Amino acid sequence: MNGAEASNDKDRLLGSVRLPVSSGPGRMASPENSRGLPKTTFQKATGADAPPQATQENLSDRRCFKKKRRFHVRELPPAKGGKRRWEVSGVLNGKQVRSRFDSLSDANAEAQRLNLLARGGSEFRDAVTTLSDHLLRDAEAAHRILNAKYPNANLCEAVNLYIEKFNPCSSEHTIITALEIYIQAKRLIGRSDRQLENYSYVLRKLSKTVPEKRLHEITREDISHYLDAKPNWAPKSWNIEHGEILGFFNWCKHDHRKWIAENPAQGFDKKACAITEPEILDLATCQRLMAYVDQIGEPAVAFMFALCLFTGIRPDYKSGEFFELGVKVRAGKSDKHFRIDTKQLFLSRDITKDKRNRYIQLQPNLLVWLKKYPPTEQTFEASVIDRHYGEIRKRFAIPHDGLRHTFISALASLRGIEKAAIQAGNSVKMIEDHYFNLISDEDVKAFWEIFPA
Repeated sequence: MNGAEASNDKDRLLGSVRLPVSSGPGRMASPENSRGLPKTTFQKATGADAPPQATQENLSDRRCFKKKRRFHVRELPPAKGGKRRWEVSGVLNGKQVRSRFDSLSDANAEAQRLNLLARGGSEFRDAVTTLSDHLLRDAEAAHRILNAKYPNANLCEAVNLYIEKFNPCSSEHTIITALEIYIQAKRLIGRSDRQLENYSYVLRKLSKTVPEKRLHEITREDISHYLDAKPNWAPKSWNIEHGEILGFFNWCKHDHRKWIAENPAQGFDKKACAITEPEILDLATCQRLMAYVDQIGEPAVAFMFALCLFTGIRPDYKSGEFFELGVKVRAGKSDKHFRIDTKQLFLSRDITKDKRNRYIQLQPNLLVWLKKYPPTEQTFEASVIDRHYGEIRKRFAIPHDGLRHTFISALASLRGIEKAAIQAGNSVKMIEDHYFNLISDEDVKAFWEIFPA
C-alpha cells in the first residue's frame, strides 16, 4: 500500500475529518488547522473532549509552578574515572544559570540560595542555622505577631521579658481544694471563726460558677461574671466580696505557693459607697433597752448589753471581741482584763479586731452594772445570749454595731475626740467625720447616768 492509499483509508476511518495539527511543542493548534471542526464532530471522531483552552488562570498557575521550581539539581553522567557530578540550573532575572558541583550537598545549598534570590532577596535570606524547620517557622511566626502589635520591638527583648514574668503553673488545685489550706493558714494567724466563715461562704459561692476549673484557669471574665451576677448588690457588699476574693488569689499567688501567675481579681475599681451617718440609739431607746435587760432575769444578757453599750466592745458573742474576752474569763484571767481598782477594761491584741492593745475607761454607771452582773463564765454563756439577742435587737430596732456607735458618740461628747479614738480603737478623723456632735450635751449626761434598778 502506498502513502496515498494509506492516507485515504485514514480519512475514511475518521469520517473524512482531519484532526487539528499542533504547530509545535507547548503551542495550541493554529486557527487554520481547527477551522471548521465543530466540537461534537471532534468528540465523535476521537471519543475525547475538546482540547483545553489556554486561560489567564491556568497560565498564571503554570508560571507560579515554574517560579517555585526555578532552580533544580540534577545528576550528570559520570565523568571519566566514574566521578559523580551534579548540576544546578534555572533562570535568574531572565538569564539561564548553570553550575556544576562535585558534592550533592553543595549543589542543594546553591539551589536553595538561588531560589531564595529568585523569590526576592529583600525578604528571604540564606543562613546557616541549627534550628529545625518547625522551630524556624515558629521564630518567623513569633516575629510577625510581635511586629504586628509593636513594630519597633526586639524579639530577644520580648523573650527575656516573657521569661522574667512567666510563671508556669503546675498546681491542680481548684478553689475548693485550696480553700481548706487557706482557712487553716488564716486560723494560724489569728483570724476569728466569724471571719473564717465569711471567707468560706464567699469562696464556695464563687467556686460554684467555675466548678471544674483549676486556679490558674480562672479568668478575669469569670470573676467579673460572678461579681456582676447580682445587679442589686449594695456597693459596700460588692466591695467586701471582691476584697475577700482578691485576698484569696493574692495568697495563692504568693512566692511560697505560686499556684497562679496572675491574680484574676485584680484591676477592678471599688464601687462608690454613699457616705452616711452611723446609726445610733437615741437616749430614750437606750433607757428602755437597759431597763428591759435588767428585768428579764438573765444576767448574761444584761451583762452583755451593758458592757457593749458602755465600752464600745464589738458585740459578736460567737467569734468577735466579746467572745474572745469570754475565752479569757473562762481561762481564769478575769482580773487581768477587768481592772476594777483602776477602773479600766484591758483588751489585749489577741482580742481586738485590729490586733492592738486597747484600754477603756470604765465609767461610774458601768461599774455599778458590773457589780450587779460581774464577769463570770455564766455571764459569757453564748447559748443564753443567743436565745434573747435577736428578739431584743428587733424589739428596740438596734442597727448593726448600733451599741458601739452609740458609745463612741457619747464618749466623744463627754471626753473629747482624741480619748474616744484611743478607747474605741478608731482614728481621730473617723470620729471627727462621723461621730462627733451626734448627741446633745443634755442627752450625753443622761446617757452616762443609766443605772440598773
